[in-house]
Amino acid sequence: MNETKDFAEFLTDLRGGTAHHELSNGLLEVTKAVQKTGKMGTIQLTVKVKPIGEGQVEITDQIKKTVPEPTKPTTFMFVDDEYNLTRNNPRQGEIFNLKVVDKETGEIKEVGSGK
Repeated sequence: MNETKDFAEFLTDLRGGTAHHELSNGLLEVTKAVQKTGKMGTIQLTVKVKPIGEGQVEITDQIKKTVPEPTKPTTFMFVDDEYNLTRNNPRQGEIFNLKVVDKETGEIKEVGSGK
């Protein structure tokens, strides 16, 4: 009875070891992203075996990764009367006589037009 060849050995032979290298790097990439985001990721290897003649087969592989991405922050905006988006509420009045201190010069400057 023949002994079955170990899959790990097949994997290191696949595309001269390139597939094994891609899987190793992909697993590291997915693992890092999972740890940083707290979200699930996947790495998938598909191996296709096609007969091409007596005692020969053609092997193709496909490696797919689902790398989780960090949640991006949202932005809240207002819509003005012309339907433009703005960070400032167009229905809120201005604060007049507001002053700030310039961090470089220490000079007090007025902010806002006071109109």
